[in-house]
Amino acid sequence: MTVEKKRQIVDEIMLNMEGDSLPRGFSSSLARKHHVHRSTKTRWFKVIKQYMLDGNAVDVRTKKIGTVGRKQKEYTDEFLRSVPLYKRQTERGYAAALHMSKYAIHRLRKRGRLRTYTSTNKPALTDQHKIARLKWVMSHITPIPAEGDPSFEDMQQWIHIDEKWFFINPKTRTFYLLPTEDNPYRAQQSRRFKVNVMFMGMIGKPLYDANKQLLYDGKYGLFPFVKYEEAKKKSKNRDKGTIEAKTVQSINKEAIRDMLLNHVLPTIHEQWPLQLPKDITIQ
Repeated sequence: MTVEKKRQIVDEIMLNMEGDSLPRGFSSSLARKHHVHRSTKTRWFKVIKQYMLDGNAVDVRTKKIGTVGRKQKEYTDEFLRSVPLYKRQTERGYAAALHMSKYAIHRLRKRGRLRTYTSTNKPALTDQHKIARLKWVMSHITPIPAEGDPSFEDMQQWIHIDEKWFFINPKTRTFYLLPTEDNPYRAQQSRRFKVNVMFMGMIGKPLYDANKQLLYDGKYGLFPFVKYEEAKKKSKNRDKGTIEAKTVQSINKEAIRDMLLNHVLPTIHEQWPLQLPKDITIQ
């Protein structure tokens, strides 16, 4: 019996004591309430009367000497490793594979016998991929000098571009609301076909002059793949002939070429510092 349960039983007995006795039927109701035998209540009633007779506070701590209670069950590392990894993704699944309680797995994790690890997929590189990457790295090494170690190119003239999808109305959003505000209601026609837009992002290294003064921060822009068309019919949202921006659903060679000619190259020509060389590489 825990110390908390003993304290609850003692407090209820002391509150219902009438002199040296208890009300009729109290022993049975107390035993049923705390799921203990009537003899346990009787024993504690005698202990309480003895403490009160001696004028001392009731001590509910155990009188047993040394370590008491059920010993913790130990599990070997071989036993815990006997389950394959695909069955060790949740406490419930891990415990079911070992034929034990999930609370035992939780206790092992709290004691440091087990740890959690978040795994992510890595690119499966073949030997040809590794050789190609090594060749690309070696191609950016400056000519080996007669004295000293070789160095890599500063790559200040390199600009990196890449495409990125953005969902216009994501599944979950976080809002900060006042206690009196109503929860916002959001809806969309299809949960499977979400409205999204692809953007072309451009970034490069920050550019500095000989005096270490910043010339450009390397942030060129983020451009959406959209097309502008006139509305063919009138609706409640706009009149006929209104210019609308629509998402380009198929990002093919023509769309990439249009993005390079109309957005990427003009932006580089406009924002590139005049005092730097113009041998720019788009990666």
